[in-house]
Amino acid sequence: MTQPAPPTARSRRVRVWVGGIAVVALLAGGAVAVVRTPWWGCHVGTSTGDSSLDYELGPEPAAEGLGALVEQVASVPGIGPLLGSAPLEQDVRLAPRTDGGLVVSDFPYFAERNEFHDTSLDPVTGEASWSRGQAGQAAVPEVAGDAVLSLAAVEGGIYRLSILDGQDGSVRGCLDVERLDRAGIGRAAAGVSPDGRTVVLATPAESGSAVSAYGLEDREPVWDAALPGTEGTVTWIGDTVVADRLDARDVYSVGPIMWGNDDERTRASITGLDAASGVESWTWPADLSDGATPEAGSTVPFVDGPDGVVVVSALTVEDDEHAARLVGLDPATGAELWSADTATVPWLQGFGDTVVGLAGDVLFAVDASSGEELWRVPVAGGASGPRPDAAQLFGDEIIVATADGITSIDLATGDLTETPVEDAWALRLTTTPSTLAVVRDDAETRELLVFSRDA
Repeated sequence: MTQPAPPTARSRRVRVWVGGIAVVALLAGGAVAVVRTPWWGCHVGTSTGDSSLDYELGPEPAAEGLGALVEQVASVPGIGPLLGSAPLEQDVRLAPRTDGGLVVSDFPYFAERNEFHDTSLDPVTGEASWSRGQAGQAAVPEVAGDAVLSLAAVEGGIYRLSILDGQDGSVRGCLDVERLDRAGIGRAAAGVSPDGRTVVLATPAESGSAVSAYGLEDREPVWDAALPGTEGTVTWIGDTVVADRLDARDVYSVGPIMWGNDDERTRASITGLDAASGVESWTWPADLSDGATPEAGSTVPFVDGPDGVVVVSALTVEDDEHAARLVGLDPATGAELWSADTATVPWLQGFGDTVVGLAGDVLFAVDASSGEELWRVPVAGGASGPRPDAAQLFGDEIIVATADGITSIDLATGDLTETPVEDAWALRLTTTPSTLAVVRDDAETRELLVFSRDA
């Protein structure tokens, strides 16, 4: 096993607290330097003010020509009338808040030091409780309990993780981590512990990735680790931090690359780190030597079932023969608990202890703990069909937009209810306990539409 690497110049940390005159930071080599005042340090590159989101309550959409779309979405079983809507200047991502609200964020494209806006919206009352602008926002903000985490690639060669109060948007504190010149938007990953007290940041380093854990309340470092390759996702499962990595990644790509062409295969692998110490516990595949049979691809998400099983979608390539399968791993040891062959590499998502996958024209579900198949149903459309990675939990069902409409899927039986909706390929769904939020994003119209849910 590999011990966590000591801090180096390229993994330098600067911790900033709000509520004092100045702070000091321990830099590489033990030197102590005074940094900017807390307010300036945590707020540089940010702005506050009125919301740029023009959300209006009412049964009619803000944009013209969407009346038919509103009627069709409202006819989906379990969906009620339109509550409100807002025109959008660019594509956005939505993060549900624990109180039923939404954090509406400009999608972070690959352009540093452009200002991206985040707005905390109550879609039922129409109230925007706070709005902020962030230069170089590197990832969609993540809700962690009553806090919102915003990761940005800001000037000065650092990644800044700002911890915001979810109710009023005020900055509780921030973490600064040095970044490489070429590492910007879309090049860092963050994962929050289940108890919301610790965050792990994975950022590119000169050789591989720097993975570090910090306490969210005191912003103190917990551990550092150095891993080869580029980390794509970090996820907490039980007492293990699971990181997927790639031996190579194009600078403009986001998410795991499953495989390349015959001459440039990209091998993906997964590492389990002890959540308390950062010590590497295992890798999957176990053999990562050059002569090993390449498990050429793996996809996330990892599924935290009742027993904390890591579920991986794998593609084995040997002598130009491809074999796809699902694998269940023990998060503590990385040992394979079960394996199930699939026709193709599926799109996956976990919902509690059920993993739903789409492989070709087959939608299926397996038990995350045992790998036992629960159901399978034929579907049309392939990649344009009901992709689980785009689905949202909706009571005892999941709901997803396809090329032809909105599909509801019973998690227990696989029964499908399909509602035709025009241009549904341009829709992205987000659920809260009382609403369904729909983002329509196409060349003609960008709109946020929020519908009530039936009791």
